[in-house]
Amino acid sequence: MNYFKKNVLLSFVVLALFSTACTKEFLDTDEEKATIDNEAAILAYLQNNNLSGFTKTASAMHYNITTKNPTGKTVELGEEVRAYFKLTLLNGSIIDTALVGDPLDFGFYAGYIFPGFLEATALLKEGEKGTFLIPASLAFLGQSSGNIPAWSVLKADIEILSFRDENEQIEAYISKKGITNAEVTSTGLRFIPTAVVSGGTELVNGNQVVLKYKGTLLNDVTFDSGEITVTLGASSVIPGFEEGIKKMKVGEKATIIFPSTIGYGVNGSGSILPYSPLLFELEILSKR
Repeated sequence: MNYFKKNVLLSFVVLALFSTACTKEFLDTDEEKATIDNEAAILAYLQNNNLSGFTKTASAMHYNITTKNPTGKTVELGEEVRAYFKLTLLNGSIIDTALVGDPLDFGFYAGYIFPGFLEATALLKEGEKGTFLIPASLAFLGQSSGNIPAWSVLKADIEILSFRDENEQIEAYISKKGITNAEVTSTGLRFIPTAVVSGGTELVNGNQVVLKYKGTLLNDVTFDSGEITVTLGASSVIPGFEEGIKKMKVGEKATIIFPSTIGYGVNGSGSILPYSPLLFELEILSKR
């Protein structure tokens, strides 16, 4: 699975360099020729394998929904997708797979998975399976990588297991961890006290608060930890982090979980991808 994720991310970097290093005329000529060649290859593949029931999209992808679930949920921007897939060339050479027991989880937004895979995902509902013949214009264009020749048509067999928004991801995490004392605020923050100090000092705007923290994603991967001083009310940290601190007193510990709307939003930050819910373990050491 590392191959798929690495090369999907890499493709956008390489394509950006490719487009700036080549003249527009050269790129247009190659892409126009590839579009014609790809369509011919797809039609030949369908005919040679006696395949029917395929629909062509406006972007020239051909697809067939092989298992349908008419009442299934459709994906929304920013949701987490869990899917099985098999990605091959038209000659059957396997590029990558995520099969039973080892699904792929990815965010539904542009820039992480190549465009054809995103379009295919949008055509499926939860519980559905489909086969997608993806032209190079929706995949890796003129990039050659590993066993993927430049201007290749890709075949993707995809099964959608689930689409989950951030609230569903957070609730699933809380359930999995057996947490029963989570307070939910109006912003969607979950506040879970782990060490309470009776009669402790309240924290208010203007306080400089010294605290220990550990930040993780909901897959339990740590992205940051340490000790920090935060001036409350100064907007020096993301809103969810400050909201959690303000619900605590000196000496207390708590876990907070919050959606990206009060975290790093649609852009993410560093290793934190867009639309990521975050979890922080906090301990308030002192205030000044």
